[in-house]
Amino acid sequence: MPEFRILTDEELKNIYEVAQERANEGLKYAYNRQKEAQFNEEKSYDEAMKKYESDMATYKQKYEEKYQQFLKSEETQKKIHEEMQNSKIKAWEDMKKRKEMQGQAVDESTRPQKQPYPSKTFHYNVPLPQKPIMKVHPKIKFNCYSDIISSFQVYSNATNSSSANNKKIFGIFTVPCPGISNTSDFYRSELRKEEIINDQNKSKLKYLTLREHFLNMLEEKCCTVSEAWSKDSTVNGLYGEKLTIFELQLMKMKNYKGNILHDLYIPSADGKYAQIDVIFISSKGVFVIESKNYSGSISGKEFDDNWYIKSDEMDYYRRNNHFYNPIKQNKKHIEAVQYHLKGIPCFSLIAFSERCKLSEIKVSSKTGYVFNRYAMINVFSRIFNSNPDVFNDDMINYVTNHLRQFCNADSNVKKAHNDNMRDNVTHDYNNFEYFDDYGDYKG
Repeated sequence: MPEFRILTDEELKNIYEVAQERANEGLKYAYNRQKEAQFNEEKSYDEAMKKYESDMATYKQKYEEKYQQFLKSEETQKKIHEEMQNSKIKAWEDMKKRKEMQGQAVDESTRPQKQPYPSKTFHYNVPLPQKPIMKVHPKIKFNCYSDIISSFQVYSNATNSSSANNKKIFGIFTVPCPGISNTSDFYRSELRKEEIINDQNKSKLKYLTLREHFLNMLEEKCCTVSEAWSKDSTVNGLYGEKLTIFELQLMKMKNYKGNILHDLYIPSADGKYAQIDVIFISSKGVFVIESKNYSGSISGKEFDDNWYIKSDEMDYYRRNNHFYNPIKQNKKHIEAVQYHLKGIPCFSLIAFSERCKLSEIKVSSKTGYVFNRYAMINVFSRIFNSNPDVFNDDMINYVTNHLRQFCNADSNVKKAHNDNMRDNVTHDYNNFEYFDDYGDYKG
């Protein structure tokens, strides 16, 4: 990784403070938008209630008018009905008298019976005005990002379908956050994942947004656009290592203190060289990190020699592309480190790009981790919370200085490594931990 410098803690601190300011600005804007939307909705509700009350008063008035007309009509109809009934009875009685005078008999069963008036039900067919429903809004509280260790909503400087997805996921939180660029690969797949993360834990969204500001500022300072979009596998791999280092620098800002080394060529016991992407030396031990900047769906088991990657971007003949099992690969790296520093505790971390889906990875573990880069905060939290301190500051510096001699290897060392990098490895490594493509622990 030529011409790449690890930034100092002071430089990182300044960048992190600017990222927090930008995050706060974005959050405050989104907060004000949400408050404004809530206020407008309440205002619309009040106006709708006034219209409802006016419509209801009109409805009641017309209803009463129609009802009174109905009662009058019923009273008139009832009188007519009574008169008709009485008229029929009187006609029969007159007929009876005439026949009796003529000496004729009259069948009493033919006497008409007085029928009751058939009552009717009042119907008013005008639709009843519908009362508006007031939405229940959660209590809105503004928290400055500097007060939240896991910080903020995903940025939305997107175009086309990504923008539509962002609006679908975040609703009102669809405004561009200040200072966000769209040059990095961080943005490409996270938005569709954040819908699920949002349901699980909103603090993850806050963390991811702060992360985006911080990492994009580092990328603008330390990377080129040609690196970010290069089709060359070597350049793309080195770019991925940079992104992994940026992630580690963010961990340092989250109070996971340690020293970072990268691109090490360490001689092993067998005389061959182990090329290690990134090492993080902390109070818990040495984190040996293998960075994979792939894109696609990753599948594999911890004891397989090869893992597989499937991607829509690949052509037909490379649809099931494979690569050497990174668990076994990193096992060799750890053995090389421990060959020079016997008894040193090491953690194996396999960091995949955000563009990878890891749902088909099958590993079991308590000492190693397979994860997407953005889930590194989960991995560090688990390691730092579940392991005792084994190094003090002096020991961290000693280990760092001892391993630093293996950085900046010459061309002969690199050629020797490349000639042997695919040698078979027969080590068991059955203690791996897996974080799925949403950053959640899978055991």
